[in-house]
Amino acid sequence: MNDKRIDQMIFDGNKMLQRAMDELNRPEEDVVSLSVCKGTKMTLDLFISAYLLKNNIDPSSMDSVIQRYEKCLILDPTFDKIDIYQLDCMDEKGCDASRYCLSVDKVHDCLKIAEDIRTKVVMS
Repeated sequence: MNDKRIDQMIFDGNKMLQRAMDELNRPEEDVVSLSVCKGTKMTLDLFISAYLLKNNIDPSSMDSVIQRYEKCLILDPTFDKIDIYQLDCMDEKGCDASRYCLSVDKVHDCLKIAEDIRTKVVMS
């Protein structure tokens, strides 16, 4: 297990998550939803990859964040309490850029999923 790599992934994930939160704290008409959306997805991937590394599984051996998430489900079935499939832009191949959700309400919900994943990973 590469603790420095895991720590760096969690640090980077926290930083990106904070940026997304800061963006959502702006007046709604000023929020750049695409920024929140993309940041949230990168955050999810970092946290999920960190969890896999903690469990001695190389996340790069999987093609998408969905595949990595599904591996997390196998390792810990309680991951099913955090349904990343709610992210309408995610499918079995990962993130489909043509299906980005740009409403502030939707990206706020996505951000909540990323926060839940972070909590799960950090507490494990």
